[in-house]
Amino acid sequence: MENDKYIKVEFNGKRYIANSEVYSERINICSSCEHKTRLNTCDLCGCFLPGKAKLLLFDCPDNRWPKMEKPSGN
Repeated sequence: MENDKYIKVEFNGKRYIANSEVYSERINICSSCEHKTRLNTCDLCGCFLPGKAKLLLFDCPDNRWPKMEKPSGN
């Protein structure tokens, strides 16, 4: 089981937290995006990017990365 410091988001026993590979990919995409602010938020949706990238149920409002319907683990 992944040992991370994030809140566990579960529904029906399924985890909706991105693994480190998905999280890193999303953060790398956000890092080079023109909509990323100096405060590490998205200018389009206003979300705090490290939190949003970690949750599988969210997607990028500019269609740069999708939400993932299938949760990880049990």
